[in-house]
Amino acid sequence: MRRLSYFLVLLPALCLPRAKVWSREKNYIHYRWEQGFTAINGYALCHDWNGYIWIGTENGVMRFNGYDFRLYTSRDGLPDNEVFGFIENNDGRLWLLPFANTLAYIRTDVIYNEATDTSLRKYKLASCPLFIYFDAEGTSWIYEQGILTRHTAKGQVQKIRSIDGIPLANKWVKYWLGPGQELMALVDDRIYRWGNKAFHQVSTLPFEVKGYTYADSSLICDFQSGKQIQYRDTAGSLVMDIKNTSVLKSAGTLRIVRLSREELGIGTDAGFYIYNTGSLHITDSFLTGCRVNAILSARDGAIWLGTTGKGIYRFMTTPVKSVKGIPEQAPILYIRGTDKGMYGTTDRSELIQAVWSSRGLMEKLRNDIINPNPSYRQYVFIARNRRGQWLSFGQNTKCDLRRHPQRTDGLLQRQATRPGAG
Repeated sequence: MRRLSYFLVLLPALCLPRAKVWSREKNYIHYRWEQGFTAINGYALCHDWNGYIWIGTENGVMRFNGYDFRLYTSRDGLPDNEVFGFIENNDGRLWLLPFANTLAYIRTDVIYNEATDTSLRKYKLASCPLFIYFDAEGTSWIYEQGILTRHTAKGQVQKIRSIDGIPLANKWVKYWLGPGQELMALVDDRIYRWGNKAFHQVSTLPFEVKGYTYADSSLICDFQSGKQIQYRDTAGSLVMDIKNTSVLKSAGTLRIVRLSREELGIGTDAGFYIYNTGSLHITDSFLTGCRVNAILSARDGAIWLGTTGKGIYRFMTTPVKSVKGIPEQAPILYIRGTDKGMYGTTDRSELIQAVWSSRGLMEKLRNDIINPNPSYRQYVFIARNRRGQWLSFGQNTKCDLRRHPQRTDGLLQRQATRPGAG
């Protein structure tokens, strides 16, 4: 739960593709185990300049090249297999926000960490990084809980623990890049801009923000307060046009990104919504009932959505001639990584095993029924003992894949045993 709570405060990278026209029947692909996406959570999404789609999951970082997925894990240099954010800078480095007190980046398919790039040690993070931005001067800004680290292009490092005398510890602060690609900050009802080695207040909102707030170089939206603000920079001050909106005031907002000039994509704990900033209305919704954590508006016009527990979805604006039909996948109950791959269980009494190739691609996928008896469907834990036998938790059963196949199609033989035996 601590990792999930950390993830929910991360901020997305923004992109501004062309406007989209969605048909009544949406065309989509649901990437799951069958397509090589061996995870159940999509924490973060990024489309790099080379055209690759990067996905942060609970099992590592996955790169999609349009055909298959490649997995990067701690074996490849990740500080932690859970990655909650990406940002690509102008020199081609894809920066990662792992669940660790450090930074890492990928360049030309190689992961660099503090061991392989000693310059990363200068940041000296005390907790997990929550976001990283690069301003117009080439300065990198890294925020961790209560501390904002400024790293200049000349290598100078500055730790900022308060803004205008307001301590950042235990304080919700919204950061973004302003009209001139300078760092902006929203604290309570006050807007600050970085300049001359300090934050300076440039405006005051007529209300105090109450929840997850979206902000970019011209727009601020707070759906909990029901406010939308269009602003522009005039002679160093902000001129604002404030409008009321009541949409999504009851939904738990997790992520907001700009999809086009007049559209925002909103990920919530109850689905994904498209909001029009001109009409102040919701114009479409996807995945009702799903928890949508990550949103990506790709350059081909597709929208990628990362969910909790249901993997990755790719929605397309143009009709798809043929999409292979895939039966609805059973919810994952337990998942565990190994040196050679991973395995897990579903609520249909399935044991799923995946084996990686030396290149990090899924080489083999196997599904087996642990027990066909309906009374033994909830296997919330499974592991292999030293004798090669599969042991399930809470069902008083012992399953041996290697020695006791019940049928040629992979059904396993159940053997009664005492609790804790094996």
